[in-house]
Amino acid sequence: MKQIYFIRHAKAKSDGMSDFERKLISKGRVQAQNLGEKLVDIKPQAIFASTAVRAKSTAQIIAETAKFDCEITYDFEIYDISTPNLIKFIQNIDDKFECVFIIGHNPAIAEICQILVDNAPDSFPACGAIGVKFDCEKFSQIGEGYMPLKIKNTQKTGKIDVKNISPKYGLNLNNGVKMELKHLTQDVKKDETFKKGEIIFKDFPL
Repeated sequence: MKQIYFIRHAKAKSDGMSDFERKLISKGRVQAQNLGEKLVDIKPQAIFASTAVRAKSTAQIIAETAKFDCEITYDFEIYDISTPNLIKFIQNIDDKFECVFIIGHNPAIAEICQILVDNAPDSFPACGAIGVKFDCEKFSQIGEGYMPLKIKNTQKTGKIDVKNISPKYGLNLNNGVKMELKHLTQDVKKDETFKKGEIIFKDFPL
């Protein structure tokens, strides 16, 4: 049995600095403290957090409030990670761990729950948390067989770099080509025959 707690960073400043350097506002620090208090009975063996300032602060406040004694691993990959790559990240977690936290950002945190979790919510607020139990022995079995949505161009001209497309939140094209979604169709090619996880904890602050 494996457990993963997916947590979005707490409320942060929205202007005045680069996205990576955005700091938590006072409301965000309170959100993280409140969440830590609710997670006090959980015993994660590892916490993986984005290196963005707001995610690092969220992880530190939660861990200090809940008095976790595990290490926090800050990984730049979690910042701005795509959903398929987040699945790969999960599948590469060391199986010596049974319960881990992943503290990151939308859209990946929201999307990963919609893919891997039964009855997942449509949105994921700041400092929202969902704990999920997976009926498997290895992290590599989580999401095994999943293939992301593929987008194909229905116009006669123009090329799209499908590697940089988020299946739910639109397009991010390196080549600068911008195309309206009405010109695109989704070619759904994904295998969801794998068993999804069960929600064992949920906390969405108001």
